[in-house]
Amino acid sequence: MRKSQNQHRRWMVFRKKIVISAIIFLFASAPLPAMLSLDAAAFQGNAGQSSLEIYYTIPRKSLNWQSKNGLFHGQIPLITKISFRGNIIFTDTSLVQDKCLDPAQIDSEQALPHQMSLAIPPGIYTISANLNGTKQSVSLEYFVPNFNDTELRVSDIECISDLAEPSPGSIFNKYGKYAVIPYPSRLYSLDYPVLNFLFEIYNMSWSDDKESKYEIKTRILDLNKKLMLDLGSETYSAPLSNFPSIHSFDISALSGGTMNLEIEVHDLTNGNKSLSQKRIYMLNPDESIAFLPKDDPTIMSEKELDSLYYILQPLLSNTEKRLFKNSNLQAKQSFFNSFWAMRDPKPETRHNEYQLEINRRIQYANQHFNSQFRSGATSDKGIILLKYGFPDDVQVFRSTSNSKPYEIWHYYDIEGGVQFYFGDISGFNQYILIHSTKNGEFQDPNWHSQLKY
Repeated sequence: MRKSQNQHRRWMVFRKKIVISAIIFLFASAPLPAMLSLDAAAFQGNAGQSSLEIYYTIPRKSLNWQSKNGLFHGQIPLITKISFRGNIIFTDTSLVQDKCLDPAQIDSEQALPHQMSLAIPPGIYTISANLNGTKQSVSLEYFVPNFNDTELRVSDIECISDLAEPSPGSIFNKYGKYAVIPYPSRLYSLDYPVLNFLFEIYNMSWSDDKESKYEIKTRILDLNKKLMLDLGSETYSAPLSNFPSIHSFDISALSGGTMNLEIEVHDLTNGNKSLSQKRIYMLNPDESIAFLPKDDPTIMSEKELDSLYYILQPLLSNTEKRLFKNSNLQAKQSFFNSFWAMRDPKPETRHNEYQLEINRRIQYANQHFNSQFRSGATSDKGIILLKYGFPDDVQVFRSTSNSKPYEIWHYYDIEGGVQFYFGDISGFNQYILIHSTKNGEFQDPNWHSQLKY
């Protein structure tokens, strides 16, 4: 088996440890604002039809919020239309709903994933989506292939933001084992460089008395079909029909531009091949935001200031957050000048010791706590490190037959001694805060139950 030099993880369908996803996620290249996004993928269906899945992200700020029983309830109608040869053949209105404590605290980068599916004959369709009562609309022309013959076929590719444990009635449940969270914007950057996707393979040739092999090649091409990044190939024994193949690659080596992710499946038994492509977008390196702030806010661009705000939110009061969000470039520069100056423990010295310490914590978090979906500084460990500094002691508990791995961070000089409990619930070295004894932080007295297999 040959693997690419790029980081690559292949999630097998029988793996029990899967990533737990929040239903709200940040736009890939935060601090870019979230926007209404639309994508689709077709899979094998029944009775000569294909199964078309349509994926959306809805800006959370677009919802109409009303207070009820101590919470704010938000909703907005999402209207989807499908046309064939100029005639509308399908219309659907879905009510996208959410809850929050305070809509004023919702960031412009937050988006809600959504999806729907329907059986449809092969053909070329126009899919359009609109958030009712707004000017936000998007459309795409989509070719739905025929997967119901006997030839080797690869389904369309679905780009995903995360895998989650299935929950009853979830629209994201798939294969009986996963909730697959779509990523319809397909926008990547140095700050969000991990490409996650899945596809299915149909009509593999195999028999009980002869081992059958197939090869999957993965590469990224520009629009002129020039190879931009070879993600390698892997060889497997032929699986059962409709085997979902789920992959993850680090594509940070790419330069910016619009490209095609291409999957080629080669049946090594009979020589048959099948291709599938998905359009993706990579921001130019100079458009990506460095996570380590500069010393002088007055020389920072608005994107850099927004990125700094995104990292430092745990240190800001609600008043400071509202002030920053209502500021222009010059006001944002002044905001951070004041932010650092007010916290400088020794104004008479040349350097701001507080700023240097915060920069050190950010740098450490990014070096040690990065995961495929979050930067280290914005991970749960990074946030606690940013707020309270380095722990006095860390207890590390490895995985056992009855428990997932976890850590306990001890701070002896806070409130007479507090602890923070982080568990690798997903099994992908992505530790989340599962309990704390610190007042005002997340607490779960039954935190042990989260660690059970």
